[in-house]
Amino acid sequence: MGRKHLLSRLLSLPANHYFTVFTVSFILYEIIMKYPAIKIFALSLLFIVSAWVLFVGFKLPVTWEYSELARNLIEYHKFSYAHLGADYLCLCPPLYSFLLAGIYFISNYNHLAVIFAQIIIYSLLCVVIFNIGKNIFNVKIGIIASILLMAHPGIIFYVLRNEHSLILDAFMFALSAFCMLALYDKPAVKNAIICGIILGLASLSRGTALILLPLFMAWVIFRFSMPIK
Repeated sequence: MGRKHLLSRLLSLPANHYFTVFTVSFILYEIIMKYPAIKIFALSLLFIVSAWVLFVGFKLPVTWEYSELARNLIEYHKFSYAHLGADYLCLCPPLYSFLLAGIYFISNYNHLAVIFAQIIIYSLLCVVIFNIGKNIFNVKIGIIASILLMAHPGIIFYVLRNEHSLILDAFMFALSAFCMLALYDKPAVKNAIICGIILGLASLSRGTALILLPLFMAWVIFRFSMPIK
């Protein structure tokens, strides 16, 4: 009865509703065909959500110290982690814990909302990797690189089963590299500032991102010393 009722409701829709649906579908199709990055995002989103539904089954993720740090930020307004009778104030870089705190605050500590946010970051990471491969080599290499990342079992495991900073770390590192490539292609003060901001955020996600700082400074000096065509 449910399917028959749904079918009858669909058949009873006014003709302009069908035209609207067709128009929106056609526009989305044209956008996806015109912009490969959107294809990568949509494909990676479909892939990871399918894995989530089929293999994980919406199970609650494993929480780490980031979760307690986020709770303490919301409830006690302090960035601290209790371990072996001591309060650690500088346990780890803060970016992921602050992201968790924001999601917890909005969703009332809904862990599945965290997984959904990590899924979005995963899909954006696939797009960034695609663009890096395309900029250095070509579109085909970009697609291959994004698919290899998309199907990486370790990444999928951490995205769907853990509230862990790994996916955010990877995204910030990749985004920093992409910004440096963009700065090379279009050397401008605005691009240099954006690149510096992204690199700063990456260091707040994983301290080892600071290794990129001297490389970034050398990159800026080298690029701005070249004649701009």
